[in-house]
Amino acid sequence: FWAWTTQQRPSWRESPTEAAVAFCVFGVTGSTSVALVRPALKRTIGLEGSMREGPWSYRITSLVAVSPIYATLLVSFGTVAGR
Repeated sequence: FWAWTTQQRPSWRESPTEAAVAFCVFGVTGSTSVALVRPALKRTIGLEGSMREGPWSYRITSLVAVSPIYATLLVSFGTVAGR
């Protein structure tokens, strides 16, 4: 597994397959992080809302909570995808 993940790969600009894998990893990571944070905010502190309609406390708390979860999931999903 580790030999496969550390092998040299073409740039995403040169290979449509590499671009597709990278875009899928970023998409899945973003969707998963938001899907985890929204219910967690509702269950833990009772905060509901949306980025468009507010309230501001939801917007700020959501951004602060999503950032570390997104970074952790990005490393995890990227490793699973071999990137």
